[in-house]
Amino acid sequence: MREALLYQTSIAICGGALGIRGLATLGPSGGTLVPLLQAIAGIGMVATVIYDVAVVDEPVVPDERIVWFVALCALVVIITGVLPLVT
Repeated sequence: MREALLYQTSIAICGGALGIRGLATLGPSGGTLVPLLQAIAGIGMVATVIYDVAVVDEPVVPDERIVWFVALCALVVIITGVLPLVT
């Protein structure tokens, strides 16, 4: 259960960061295709996590190495997001 929670939280963090970055780049002028696809992918990742948590009774968790890799990626996303605010 802990691995499933770690995996789902990490995916939500990465998807949220991707979606926010894509939406911020779009702006009022519309932007290009790449930020639009980033926003769609990020929102899709977060929506998938919400669906898995709300509907699925027994979440499918990949291999433990993949879970820890995704958690490490989420940690990098958090660090790179906070670092510009601190400096």
